Amino acid sequence: MKFSKIGILILLLSFLSCQENTSNSNSEGGILSKDIQLLHLLFFKKEQKVELWATNSKNEFSLVKLYNSVRCGQTPIGIFHLNIDNIPLLVLETPNEFYGEKIGEEQFEEIYIVNKLKENINNQSIIIQDNDLKELLSFLKKDSKTRTFVFPNDLRIDGSFEACFGCPHRMAELYSSLELHLKQFVK
Repeated sequence: MKFSKIGILILLLSFLSCQENTSNSNSEGGILSKDIQLLHLLFFKKEQKVELWATNSKNEFSLVKLYNSVRCGQTPIGIFHLNIDNIPLLVLETPNEFYGEKIGEEQFEEIYIVNKLKENINNQSIIIQDNDLKELLSFLKKDSKTRTFVFPNDLRIDGSFEACFGCPHRMAELYSSLELHLKQFVK
C-alpha cells in the first residue's frame, strides 16, 4: 500500500495540530490554563453532580470538567468560598455571606469535600469519588481563586429550583441570588 507524500504530510500536520491543541488547553471550552482567572465549583444536590468551570481574563466562562455520583444531599445551599490552604483538605468556609447575615454562624459545622465520611467528618460534607477528587485537586492550586456554589437542583434542566417546603421566607432571597449566578454557566 503506497501513500502519497502529500497524504503523509496532511496526516502528520493533522496529528501535530491535535497535539498542540490538547497541550495548551485545560478545559473543554478551550480556556488556556495560564489565562484562568477564577475557578467555579457548582454542586447540584438533586443531580448528584459537580461541574468545574473556569473564567478567563475576558470574563468568558468555560466548562472544564463534570463529575457524577457526588453526595451532597445534606449540604446547605448557598455561595461559599473554598479554603484550599491545606490541600488536599478542602473546606467550604462557613457561614457564607447569606447565612452569616440572616442566621448566624453558630448553626454551622465545617463542610469538607472528601472521598468518604470519616469519624470527624459531618453529614453536611460533600463526598466525591476518590479518583474524581484526585483529579479535582490537580486543578486547584494554593493561589487559585475559587468560588463554590451549592444548588438544590440544576434549573438549567428543570427551569426552576425545587420548592423548599418549611424553609424560612428569606430563602427566596438566596434562591434568587443563586439563579442569577447559575445563568452565567451555559454549556
